[in-house]
Amino acid sequence: MEVQKQAVREYIYRQGNSSQWVLSEREIAEQFNIKRNHVHEIMLELIGEGVVERYPRSGYRYVDYRSTNTESAVLMRYMIEQEAAVIAVQKGNREDEVRIVLANDALRKAAAAEDLPAFADADREFHAALVGASHDNMLIHFFDFLRSTLFRQKDLLLVFTEPHRNTQRTHEEILQAFLNRDGERMQMLLKHHLNYWGLRKRLEAFAALVPKDEELFDFVKPKR
Repeated sequence: MEVQKQAVREYIYRQGNSSQWVLSEREIAEQFNIKRNHVHEIMLELIGEGVVERYPRSGYRYVDYRSTNTESAVLMRYMIEQEAAVIAVQKGNREDEVRIVLANDALRKAAAAEDLPAFADADREFHAALVGASHDNMLIHFFDFLRSTLFRQKDLLLVFTEPHRNTQRTHEEILQAFLNRDGERMQMLLKHHLNYWGLRKRLEAFAALVPKDEELFDFVKPKR
């Protein structure tokens, strides 16, 4: 049913740009030749993923995230991937290595063919595989939400450009750092790849909110 859910998800992304568009379970069942009870299960899962929301006696409506500040999404992604990288170099296993290698191979082929949709799919899969290698369910869930809702190929340029090629080359380096279990280099590469310098002010503002050890102690120690 996962393949059918993916097809339904992509259909919703293509059709759901209008906030007034409502999708019924009957439409999905007819469009994909899926039994109604399976459609219901799929839509419940997509609600959980944040892709759609349900309107009683009406149907399902695509959750429009266009009002979300792009910088906010990138900031969340940066924090999730940096934390996942630290854990992945310690907990990643052979299966994780294979998944990341396959995603990188797909990215390389898409870059050679200048196939933007395939490139976008492989790019998302590569980063999802890196986060997945952490085996931290919270980080995986957060990243899956971002991938399912905010990281869409509609935002790509219409032509293949040098930044795409730079992305592919950086992925090669990140992969090698992971295979070598070089966490420091992996974090450094991700830092540049995910535009740390563009996020620096906001990250520093977050850091300023975290109390120093002495301040925390002053806050929690009992008053006399």
